[in-house]
Amino acid sequence: MNLLSVENLSKWYGDKLLFKKISFGIEKGQKIALIAKNGTGKSTLLHIIMGIEPSDEGSVTLRNDIQVSYLPQITDYDEERTILDFVLNANTPLINAVKKFVESGSAAGLWIMVATRCRLLAESTTALIPSQ
Repeated sequence: MNLLSVENLSKWYGDKLLFKKISFGIEKGQKIALIAKNGTGKSTLLHIIMGIEPSDEGSVTLRNDIQVSYLPQITDYDEERTILDFVLNANTPLINAVKKFVESGSAAGLWIMVATRCRLLAESTTALIPSQ
């Protein structure tokens, strides 16, 4: 089952060609990685997939029931915040359910299961519950 299709995608910045007519798809259960040198368009490709930035050519198609979340590269951030703080800041049904669970204080620890079946071990819920 195809979750994402990218067809003939091209992007230029001025005279610099980042990528030309790339095509790929992501199937259910597939795990992928973007690996390339700095400045070659990895973040730009993600921005195009997210709809943050337009492509110069080509198309991106997501299956209708797919919701994509994206954690951008951040150069100015609060050093007191944890990765879990950023993850729990997302406004998705899964994350909202996790927030309610954490706020209830009824568990000693927490696993967040992401739609792609990747697991992120979260901090203990006692660390997540604000001091009173």
